[in-house]
Amino acid sequence: MDAGLQAGQHNAALDALTDAPALLARLSAMTDQEAIKPLRAEWRAWLAASSDADLGPVLVQRWRRLWAAVATEWPADARRMLFRLGANVVVPATMTSGTLSRRASELLAALAPIADLVETDHAASVDERGAVIHVHVLLGEYTADHHPGREVAHYERALAIAEREAARAPEVERYREWLVNVSSRLAHAVKPHDAARARVLYTRAHELASALAASAPGDLRRRHSLAVTLEDLGRLDVRTDPARALALHVESVRLQESIVAEAPESARYRVSLLQTCAWLSLHERLEHGTDATGWWQKALDQARALQELPGAESEPAVKAAIVLALYAASRANQESAPQRTAGWLFEALPLVEGLLGSQPGHPEWEERSRSVCDSLCTLAINDEGDRLGLRSALLAAAPQIEQILDRPSRSDRDEAGDRLRKSYGILAAFDRDEAPERATAWRGRLRQLTGSSATRTGVAVGVH
Repeated sequence: MDAGLQAGQHNAALDALTDAPALLARLSAMTDQEAIKPLRAEWRAWLAASSDADLGPVLVQRWRRLWAAVATEWPADARRMLFRLGANVVVPATMTSGTLSRRASELLAALAPIADLVETDHAASVDERGAVIHVHVLLGEYTADHHPGREVAHYERALAIAEREAARAPEVERYREWLVNVSSRLAHAVKPHDAARARVLYTRAHELASALAASAPGDLRRRHSLAVTLEDLGRLDVRTDPARALALHVESVRLQESIVAEAPESARYRVSLLQTCAWLSLHERLEHGTDATGWWQKALDQARALQELPGAESEPAVKAAIVLALYAASRANQESAPQRTAGWLFEALPLVEGLLGSQPGHPEWEERSRSVCDSLCTLAINDEGDRLGLRSALLAAAPQIEQILDRPSRSDRDEAGDRLRKSYGILAAFDRDEAPERATAWRGRLRQLTGSSATRTGVAVGVH
């Protein structure tokens, strides 16, 4: 389809979705909360179809106009329903939808004043008040990715609202679920500079999650929330009490395995289990005295199961989890099984390239992509005599690696920056004979990172 025609069709669909009079009439005719589901489905379909098109400015313009009408002209009940649509569907999907993700901050800025209106609306339902909390959580998530350190204020605000609503309506368990969620998020944010407060928040989240899971043993969502709080507490004790940390993680894994057994079609629960097992595999301190092979194998098993789930692998979070499992397996086997390790890393390369293309600047995915590239380079340079044939394979994959390494790094002074310099140096040395012009280009990039000694550094790293 012609790109201009396709963009025109997307614009026409967006005009229909955001036509204020028509939307007001539609929402006013909805008699209960279930009636909004078809509208949510239409928005999800539009966002999915438009994720690769440069429609961010148009989307922001339409929503700003719509929110202006909502704030001043619409009745409170219709305003609240549209707010829920924006908070729970449009903005979260935009934050993870290709080029649209760049406009998430503008949508959040337009949505925040409406959240204030709904927060003070005495007729707001539990779900609508939950959407207010969700907006502040989304603001925290976005800020954590783009302005680290500033997210604490947003999580504090979300926690204050959840605490107030839980005190006002103690019989409403949904508010306690929000307390678990926001307490954990705030703990993550403050942990680097206030471990004591993080422990208090994690402990509170765990106690609330335990009570909620006990009150509804069949609720998989609550059991999963409990498993996450066990893992959070375990992370705090990795250095001070590794035995306790391991025990908490093992308990979390067992709980998550029971959840996956009951809901094998759920990509979300498989991703979570994979992440926990991969983390255990990558942290040798916790592996002491345990079967280290078991953790990376469990993670890889979940990755293979995810690849079999229809449509799951197209989701960025699933791709990222599969990359993590492949990386964990490669790290655990790089000395004992270098050939298998190379296969896993080359399998991961196109996945990380796709991830970085779908959401540029995502810090976790950038870090993982560079780790994969560095592991490949290290594996090849240690393969004396090129017995595994990795050198030619690495050179064949050089264009992919080049695209990954050429992405701006947040810092060239940290561990990621060190790996980046090392990878450039190895590739420059590898290309010296086979492709001298490309080797010169690699060394030029290396010089930009490390200064005038870059060429010497590249040769030193790349020649054994």
